[in-house]
Amino acid sequence: MARWLAFWIALLAVPSAADEGLPDHAALKTEIVVISPARLVPSVMVVADTEAFGWLNYAARDAAISFPVEITRRMACKGPSPFRVDGPRLVAEPVTTGNFATLCKLQPGVYEYRVEIAGRSDPLLGKLVVPEAEAPLPPAE
Repeated sequence: MARWLAFWIALLAVPSAADEGLPDHAALKTEIVVISPARLVPSVMVVADTEAFGWLNYAARDAAISFPVEITRRMACKGPSPFRVDGPRLVAEPVTTGNFATLCKLQPGVYEYRVEIAGRSDPLLGKLVVPEAEAPLPPAE
């Protein structure tokens, strides 16, 4: 079901000439991490540098996604984002139940993050992996 949901979200996110203020990654295929009350699915997400990624909150309470602030040096944003710097963390606006948040494209690397669900004492821990782009094959002779 998450794959179908990702398909529809990606389809609806394709910008038209009339769209303004969309994030630079809105037209990319979007991989989704599902926030459940007890875990992230998947907890480790591998995304190509040609893909976007985001989180869909299926928990019954608000979820706050955050990264160490150092991630800001690895971001390739060209548009608006729901994330802001808050001390040592880059934090998203709370994601309410049934809603979605994205972060702009990242340079290759491994990025650990946490999701704090309102009323839960321990955060859910996740990881985003953006591998180096594969070098193109040389032309056939």
